[in-house]
Amino acid sequence: GDHHQNISRQRKFSQVRFFEVICDGICIYMTGIFLFLFSFLQSLYRKTLQIAKLLADKALEAQACYSLGNTYTLLRDYEKAIEYHMRHLQIAQELNDRVGEGRACWSLGNAHTALGNHEDAMQFANQHLQISKEVYFTKDNKVHQICVKWFK
Repeated sequence: GDHHQNISRQRKFSQVRFFEVICDGICIYMTGIFLFLFSFLQSLYRKTLQIAKLLADKALEAQACYSLGNTYTLLRDYEKAIEYHMRHLQIAQELNDRVGEGRACWSLGNAHTALGNHEDAMQFANQHLQISKEVYFTKDNKVHQICVKWFK
């Protein structure tokens, strides 16, 4: 009786362990695919940034910086993400692009939170809130109209 139970347990353990090894292999493979994809996107966005600078296209430069910041955030390189999101914020301010400023502030708040820089994160979160109120919650804005109807 005990001998058969031990063999049965050993088989179940082996089956579970085999499944774990297969899952680990799949995860490692998928991680490689994602890292390749992020590396490819990073290269693409850097080329876009170079082209934007050559063309002196500030809006395209801002978008490239935003995309690079997001890519570095996904790679968990928050310092580099902050660098690109700050460039995006500066360009958005030059262009008087309030939506772009809001997006940059939101992204900067998230990156600073990930680094544990909570004071900086709160500063950017508050800026994002102010910009959102200004941009999205005007009486002419559809978002405002939907919210008013929804929450009546």
